[in-house]
Amino acid sequence: MTIRRQPKKPTFKIDWRAEIGDFDEPNDYFASFHAKLTAATFDGIHFAAGTTQRDAVDQMTYYVHDADKYRFCKRKDAVAMLPPATRTK
Repeated sequence: MTIRRQPKKPTFKIDWRAEIGDFDEPNDYFASFHAKLTAATFDGIHFAAGTTQRDAVDQMTYYVHDADKYRFCKRKDAVAMLPPATRTK
C-alpha cells in the first residue's frame, strides 16, 4: 500500500495491491486485488495508546510502503502514524 499526499491539496492518493490466501498454506493465494483511490481523506494509521513508534513502524512494515518515513503523532486516546509531509491536527 502506498499513500501519497496530492500536491497542494489536503487529500491523498492511495494505491493498494494485495493477495488473499490461506494462512495454513503460505503462497497459496486464491484472490488478489488492486485499488486506486484519489482525493481520499486520511487521518493516519491509528494504534492503541501506549504503542511506541518502533512498534507502530514494525507493524506497518508488512503493509505500507516506506513505513519508516511516517511521522509518529500522539493523540488523546491513541497514537497515529502520518504519511510524510502531513500536518498534525
